[in-house]
Amino acid sequence: MAGESAYGPPKPLSVMSSGGTPAAERLRLGGPRFGLQVKLILPYILLTLVLAIAAVFVVTQLASQAVRQRYADQVRATVENAGHALTRIAAAQLDSLRLLVFTQGLPEALAAGEVDRVVDLIQPIGLNAGVPVLAVADAQGRQLVALTLNAGGTAYERTQGADLSQVDIVRRVLARESDASGDKFVGILHIQGAYYLFTTAPLTDGQGQLLGVMMMGQSLDEVLKEVKAVSGAEALVLVDRLGNRLGAILPDGMSDPGGFWIETDDLPMLLTAEAVAPDEVDIAGRPFLRQMAPLSLRGEVVGALAVGVDVAPLRAQEAELTTRLALLFTGAMLAVLAVGYVINRSIVEPVDKLRRMALAVADGDLDQRLRLPQNDEIADLALTFSEMTERLAERTRESERLHAETMERARQLEDTNQRLRKAQQQLVQSEKLASIGQLTAGIVHDVKNPLAVIKGIAELVQLEDATLSTFAQEQIGLIRDNASHANAIVSDLLTFARQSTPQWQRHDLRDTIQAALRLTEYLLRQAGVQPEADLPADPVMTVYDSRQIEQVLINLIQNAAQAMPSGGAVRIALRVTGVYALLTVADTGVGIGPEQIGRVFDPFYTTKSEGEGTGLGLSVTYGIISQHGGEIWASSERDRGTTFSIRLPIRDQAPEQSF
Repeated sequence: MAGESAYGPPKPLSVMSSGGTPAAERLRLGGPRFGLQVKLILPYILLTLVLAIAAVFVVTQLASQAVRQRYADQVRATVENAGHALTRIAAAQLDSLRLLVFTQGLPEALAAGEVDRVVDLIQPIGLNAGVPVLAVADAQGRQLVALTLNAGGTAYERTQGADLSQVDIVRRVLARESDASGDKFVGILHIQGAYYLFTTAPLTDGQGQLLGVMMMGQSLDEVLKEVKAVSGAEALVLVDRLGNRLGAILPDGMSDPGGFWIETDDLPMLLTAEAVAPDEVDIAGRPFLRQMAPLSLRGEVVGALAVGVDVAPLRAQEAELTTRLALLFTGAMLAVLAVGYVINRSIVEPVDKLRRMALAVADGDLDQRLRLPQNDEIADLALTFSEMTERLAERTRESERLHAETMERARQLEDTNQRLRKAQQQLVQSEKLASIGQLTAGIVHDVKNPLAVIKGIAELVQLEDATLSTFAQEQIGLIRDNASHANAIVSDLLTFARQSTPQWQRHDLRDTIQAALRLTEYLLRQAGVQPEADLPADPVMTVYDSRQIEQVLINLIQNAAQAMPSGGAVRIALRVTGVYALLTVADTGVGIGPEQIGRVFDPFYTTKSEGEGTGLGLSVTYGIISQHGGEIWASSERDRGTTFSIRLPIRDQAPEQSF
């Protein structure tokens, strides 16, 4: 049927196209070229989509910036309104203060020192105006009376006696200073755990003589509430010139200003500039746009003010704008896709046939061939692809032959690797057997030590009186102890040969050292060697195999005795350094040369005369200390002696695995 693909067995390269010309020849001569140029309109559609997306992004950004700029302008206006509101409140307080200052009879009562009369004159005016705090100071700055409105706002509570001469707004009045606005001053004072906005004015007599200072204060929290109501601010924070937090008004349900506070680092710039750029801060998990500005009262900067506006409406507007633009973009995209679908319908089917043929070839079916009834570039591509598939089939057959050869060589290489691995395993096993043999030889060597002691004591008993004196009884007991020790070492022979771990138990290292000295007492006495023990007064408790460590010490003591043929001294010391116990065995013997000291722990290496040792004692000692997670090293000088140092970890329980 016209328009369908023809799949079948391989065709020769001269397969005929719909025009009767061989495919390769038709490609060389050049066939008709029409239709595909029109169909290439799809890239332009895609380009249109990309440009539309970019345009939507740019427009969204510009609109978002416009919304944010509007909010920034709004918050700046709110700051200005807040400043104006504070100024109006201070001005209203100043008007009330003027009424008090010019109260008839007040100068006379103040000059006469009639404090009760002063209270009677100012109290009604203060109550009528709802002034929270009134205070009068004399010409020396001593507080004559202070009236604080009670919680109900119905009466004043009276105090007196405070020294106000060092309060700045009082001091300046007492000094008869004036600024550009007059001789009244405004400031913020901390009184009884709260901040108040105070205004001060001089009290003078008819001749202009200064009689005292009148002070009027209003709670700063109430002032800020009024400022918030007037300015429309949603959050308000006030600090003084030193960065002290004076007050904050927050939205309902919020108690912690969080990052809304004005930081001390921002103050130098704030106090010298009109305002700074708005920034976004967090209050109790809600974003606010904050604007900071200096706070000026009567021409003087008294602190800094921060005003906040909730960013949620801003986010809502941005989201609404984004949604609208997304809908507009989606509609435009659907329209463009519809046009693209209509335009590309004419090429989808032939391209799909070519795609299915390519997939079949990719799956290894090189017998695929394709003929298309149309007369355009896609038909030429199908014919060219068929020729390429034929050549690919030939190359594939050649590749399969080469692959078979490669696999055969790989199999041979794998056989070789298998033999190599078996040889390596045999070598490792041989090394293990050699290690076990070395370990066993070392233990047999160490068994000679208690047996030698037994032999020496037996000889001594033979030379003593046969009546078994107390001394003889002690020696017989020593023989019994050494026989038991020799039996334990022989028992350990199998344990070492089987690579067993130490028998971990908690012991006092001092007891193990004393046991080793008792077992070598006779040997040292026969060699003319004097033992010295330098042990701490307190127990040195740790987890170790006492028999193995005792074996190490006996071996080192015997080596020390053999290194002093003319007698001498062997000193055993124990110290605790941090989480380690440091144990040293030092002799005054012939010493070991620098060319030999590095090999003393090697198996079968010995510095003794022939027949005196096998060279396994120190290598076994090294292995025991390593199993305990410790270290052992030697230092020596010719004719001055040798010192073996052992460092063992102090632990409360056995390690998880042997070292």
